[in-house]
Amino acid sequence: MIQSFHEACYEAIQRRFIESPVLYERLPLPIPEEKNNMLHVSKEALEYVIEAGFTSITYNLPQIFYNDIVAIAGAKGNSLLERYLLDLIISNACIAHEGVYPLCQDTGTASIYSWRGTGISVPNEKSDYTLCAHAVSRVWQRSKLRNSQLLPMEGYGEKNSQTNLPLLFENFSVPGLSWDMIFAAKGGGSSNKSTLVQTTKSNLNREGLTIIFAEYIKKLGVSACPPYTIGIAIGGQSPEESMFAAKLASSEMLDYIGEAPDVPFRDHELEALFMQLATDSGWGAQFGGHYLARKVVAIRLPRHAASLPISFAVSCSAHRWAHMHIDKTGIYLERMADPTQSIPPLNTNDALQHCVKLNINDRNACQSIRAGSLVRASGSVILARDAVHARLLHLLKNNNPLPSWAYEYPVFYASPTETPEGYIIGSIGPTTSRRMDSYLPEFLPRGIFMTMIGKGERSHEAALACKNYGGVYFAAPGGCAALLAKHHVLQAQLIDWPELGMEAVRLLTIKDMPLVCAIDAAGTDFYSNIADIKNQLQP
Repeated sequence: MIQSFHEACYEAIQRRFIESPVLYERLPLPIPEEKNNMLHVSKEALEYVIEAGFTSITYNLPQIFYNDIVAIAGAKGNSLLERYLLDLIISNACIAHEGVYPLCQDTGTASIYSWRGTGISVPNEKSDYTLCAHAVSRVWQRSKLRNSQLLPMEGYGEKNSQTNLPLLFENFSVPGLSWDMIFAAKGGGSSNKSTLVQTTKSNLNREGLTIIFAEYIKKLGVSACPPYTIGIAIGGQSPEESMFAAKLASSEMLDYIGEAPDVPFRDHELEALFMQLATDSGWGAQFGGHYLARKVVAIRLPRHAASLPISFAVSCSAHRWAHMHIDKTGIYLERMADPTQSIPPLNTNDALQHCVKLNINDRNACQSIRAGSLVRASGSVILARDAVHARLLHLLKNNNPLPSWAYEYPVFYASPTETPEGYIIGSIGPTTSRRMDSYLPEFLPRGIFMTMIGKGERSHEAALACKNYGGVYFAAPGGCAALLAKHHVLQAQLIDWPELGMEAVRLLTIKDMPLVCAIDAAGTDFYSNIADIKNQLQP
């Protein structure tokens, strides 16, 4: 029988629950009452499981994801920096599991994908969206998570919603007496790496797909915090369907989708091809190596004869996805890992022997560091990212003086979650540095933010600006926000522009923060060597 994609999705999610019961736990909630061919789910139970789901993914990794990270951290053949980075991610998971520091500072866009049976009844006058939004809002307020949603205003204006709403909500009606929801908290960095390629039948072969896959890997880079879970959709009856399929594939919720010749189906051959290209790229788990991706899920879909959309979606090292299932036997939620019970022996000693102790406020010392060097940085830095950079540039273009901190301190491209009571700062990790590249030609010649800390690779123009003006760029480990907050931030103070909310200017005192020199003062780009995959385009 020919299936629609949404029918195939629902079947795959149902199979996941039935065939992998170890992934789930039944919550201590009353079993829904079955009466008059309807399954009655209380409003209170539904709100409870939504709050439990989002709380769980904020502080915990799914067990299947964590198992893979532990496995590749201990695998033979990974690079020194790769082992070091993976150990940091494992340590970060242990700290986040305590329930104070979120896994990542970007606590994401709250998203729910719902397949509600027609026989489900919820005694509630409100819509499903409203009920879910209220539950999500409570999680963000209670846990002091970062509010990242901007609302459009007249003209080009925007304002922060201050609630992290609106919720992204997709609801599908299905027959029966069950209800499945997928909870996700998607960070901006990984979402920005979603890509749609519109091509033709001429590329539906190994040679054509090899080139398309390799080009995507080249553009993907490491700024979205690998090791990645990659979802790929080949086909789709619309661009929207193709992108949605890739997103769900990256969540691992489509692992049990059908096999050929059923439609849609999972293509293991294409998964192996992409995984090999990712391994051969040299990008590795952020600082070179083999493990750019820990898993690839490729879905083949029906398509119009004139169209071949190919979509890619990424889930980062903060793999925040969870599945909820409700039926007449109870209410179930995907089980998360307890990393404190299974933490492996860490391999940090080898890397630490190669670390350089660095006073981040000593310009001469920073300029002496060479690209590829592992450092432990201490000193004072300014937290400033997109909105601050835009405001500084506006001041420059209008011949207004800049605040002294723009000249006095290195910049850390970051914004934290809200600070828990009694703590120094919330989870704090780097944002994608490349978004700040356009500012460097204006800033560096004037001595503004000469030393930079961020995440991932940067443009050729950024490297050239560093060479011309003596700038230095250090890459901080992505996916380690809880670790950095707990062990490497000694003081934090809001010093300017509080109206920018999460992006307000803060002064941080850091100690022994793990960094890699990504672009040195001579303009040498550490990533340019490991990112060159042009020779990998041949099948």
